[in-house]
Amino acid sequence: MQILRNIGLLYSILAISFFGNLSTCKPITTQDITLNKRGTTIASDDKQPGGAVDQGTNNLSHGGNVCEMGLYQDLDFGNSQHSWQGYPLGPSFDSWQKYSGLCISMNDLWAPLAQVVNSYIVTGWCDCTFFSDFSCQNNIFSVYNRQDSDLPKDGPNANQIASYQCTFTNHLERFSYGEIWLSNDGDRSVYLSDGVPNDAPQQITTGIHQSDLIGTDRNGVTSCNVINTPFFLVQYKVIGVTCEVFKSNDCNGNSLLLTLGNAGYTEEDAYVYPSNQPLARIGSYRCWAPFGIKWNLLPGQDVNA
Repeated sequence: MQILRNIGLLYSILAISFFGNLSTCKPITTQDITLNKRGTTIASDDKQPGGAVDQGTNNLSHGGNVCEMGLYQDLDFGNSQHSWQGYPLGPSFDSWQKYSGLCISMNDLWAPLAQVVNSYIVTGWCDCTFFSDFSCQNNIFSVYNRQDSDLPKDGPNANQIASYQCTFTNHLERFSYGEIWLSNDGDRSVYLSDGVPNDAPQQITTGIHQSDLIGTDRNGVTSCNVINTPFFLVQYKVIGVTCEVFKSNDCNGNSLLLTLGNAGYTEEDAYVYPSNQPLARIGSYRCWAPFGIKWNLLPGQDVNA
């Protein structure tokens, strides 16, 4: 009997080791991470920290620092079968610590999705680990800022998600340096056709170090950078950081023009202003520890980074 117990224990260890090393199919995104489990299962009456079931892919932006998750029975994030989309840590900062590190059973979240999740999206300031059991013990994989449209291709158990655990992090420990370049040069016809004066060419380049994100009014965010001579944005490049660009000179959220950049490389040669907004010069910007899916590698970075 003792021999059988030992064999069973060895099998469990080998299985956990195998599933823990299972990597996800990814569009050149961030690496897998390891989380420390708290071993606490969230109560059923708290089962949905802000989310919706079976509503397709339209209710999440996946463009901000708030932790967002989409789980889909369909491949390619489809909406013909069961799905859950929402905020694993809640929709506001006040709730982030409440849900951070808790085990969420799929039976409590949305039972029809248990062990049939075939595609997923996770973005924002969070790390999430998925498990094949309902109490967050058997690790399948861990991710942040990643999506996978076909989990079954990653292995026989990759889509057997029965529970998950997400932890708040602004990824400061993973950030070392980023850079933002803004210019009004390039394809100037994107605004000259609207009768805007032909301003003199202007550009701004700012390097962002980890120290620039620490000790500010909002930890993980730089102080507001004011553009002394506001100009119309036509070109931009962002490397390894996420930035918000504002029309005002004080980074006022009501004047936000766009959010751009992630942990990879982002470039636009002819930014076209939204048709529902009047043209306005940009007056300030601020940068964050990066969030969003890294679709393009950093310059010089190899595919395995």
